[in-house]
Amino acid sequence: MALSSSVMSVVIVLIGIAFSLNMCVGTYDYLSLSLQWQPGYCRRTDIKIKCQNSLTVPNNFIIHGLWPSNHLDPQPEYCWTGDKQAQTLNTKTIPKDLQTKLKISWTSAIGDNEMFWKYEWSKHGTCYYDGKKHRQFTYFNTAYKFWNGFNLFNTLKAEGIVPVSGLGKQYTTEAATKAIKKHYTKDTVTFTPRFMCSNSPPNELYEIIMCLDHDGMSAINCTMPSSCGNLFLWKL
Repeated sequence: MALSSSVMSVVIVLIGIAFSLNMCVGTYDYLSLSLQWQPGYCRRTDIKIKCQNSLTVPNNFIIHGLWPSNHLDPQPEYCWTGDKQAQTLNTKTIPKDLQTKLKISWTSAIGDNEMFWKYEWSKHGTCYYDGKKHRQFTYFNTAYKFWNGFNLFNTLKAEGIVPVSGLGKQYTTEAATKAIKKHYTKDTVTFTPRFMCSNSPPNELYEIIMCLDHDGMSAINCTMPSSCGNLFLWKL
């Protein structure tokens, strides 16, 4: 019996959705490694957050996420991996030694670390592709590897750029960029990070985003603009 036109339309739409979800994995231009300054993030009043663990990682940036990103198109989210079990993070796929490192480098300011990892994997990690095989371990290990390599707090500190208590201190994004470039080089690749500041409190640094190539092998220039302008305020 022939299908009605309405049924055929539904079938075509469902096939299209399934196809687009499958194609979502790996369809991005680069990776955004978001490194959060928790004290600044927790002072934000322009978003609704209630931090519980804002001082669990003193004097360091922590990983907010590793996000597949595009120069023009919206960044992919909640991709279908082709494997139902891989849609949810299975921490058993993460070796204990890496989990120990993530508890230092990828901590949640608002709750449980493991729940945070599962959220980031579900929303962003499912869209990640390492060039050979789609794996949870590679996603988290790539984020940790670059967090450890950039070592942003000590890198900036070495050039006299440090957060100050009270009213904080202003620095130029140009000086901070030069400091990061000076202390991190790989195969002489040059790159420009993004500096993210809140609107309330005004122009306070809460995040630095480092851009990586599609497969997470090297740092590259971030093409999206920073939100801090030429100056940012850095506070403890």
